[in-house]
Amino acid sequence: MEPQNKKLLYVLLIVFIVAIVVIAITLGIILGMNKKSTTLNNGEEEIDIINSYYNTEELMKKYPIEHQTRIFPGLEEKIQNRLLTGFENWNRGFNAWKAWGNILYTKDSIYNVHGARLSLAHYQQAMDITLKQANIIMGAFHNMLICDEFAAIYYDIITFYGDNQKKGNVMEFVKFKDYWGELGTRVVEGWGSTKDKSYESMIKFQEEEKYEQQRQLDYILR
Repeated sequence: MEPQNKKLLYVLLIVFIVAIVVIAITLGIILGMNKKSTTLNNGEEEIDIINSYYNTEELMKKYPIEHQTRIFPGLEEKIQNRLLTGFENWNRGFNAWKAWGNILYTKDSIYNVHGARLSLAHYQQAMDITLKQANIIMGAFHNMLICDEFAAIYYDIITFYGDNQKKGNVMEFVKFKDYWGELGTRVVEGWGSTKDKSYESMIKFQEEEKYEQQRQLDYILR
């Protein structure tokens, strides 16, 4: 084979390899945009949940936002996606929401509900008690205000008690932090203010915390 033909063959081979690599990367990105996370929920069956930063537009069609602040690239975009993803996983049932909570929260995250200051474990226990009594479906957002690491949302819920249902609204305020890497954007602390039959299940953990604080204080002062 002549040197000129060999050179052309090498060029064509390189172009072919580059094309294959580009196609593979593109497919990987597309699949990643719509991927579902499969996670174990405390040794129970595997549960499919949504966990992707690339499906915001799709979720906004399902959970429309009536009023929202301008969303800046970076952390605010991630927070917006986390909020929408939280609604989707919640509406998939308690086990999906619980598995999602293990991603969204850290062991040090705090959620304040009805004035009760709950750890993730207590928050999950309280919601388990609540959702055994009623089914709560998240709806559209009336407001989504995001500024730096803070978010405030006001949204619709429908609560089903047996054959009865009640429409209502909930306001929440949440502080996030971006841990980067696999940990991603997670909740530092949140505040919710609903008033319904879940109140008793929430306040139970506040009473336990007050008792523990008093016990520790008594020990120090003895």
